[in-house]
Amino acid sequence: MGQVLHTNAVTTQATRKAIQEAPAKVSTSALAKRYRLNYRTVQKWRGRSSGPKEPRSKSLSKVEEAACLFFGCTTQLPLDDCL
Repeated sequence: MGQVLHTNAVTTQATRKAIQEAPAKVSTSALAKRYRLNYRTVQKWRGRSSGPKEPRSKSLSKVEEAACLFFGCTTQLPLDDCL
């Protein structure tokens, strides 16, 4: 299934990921020429991260999450059985 893009969109998810994962020694202008993008567009996507810097639970506090991890590790039960 293809990706649905805005009519004026130039970058795809694959292009953005390639820009983000490019080594730091590759210049922004070189990436802009490679992908035929504006210099500022490459700067924008280089500065963005692909996810949260510190993954955390949205429904549990840190203490509750630690208790769940401790219980799961000590009992070696699947998550469905722990509930």
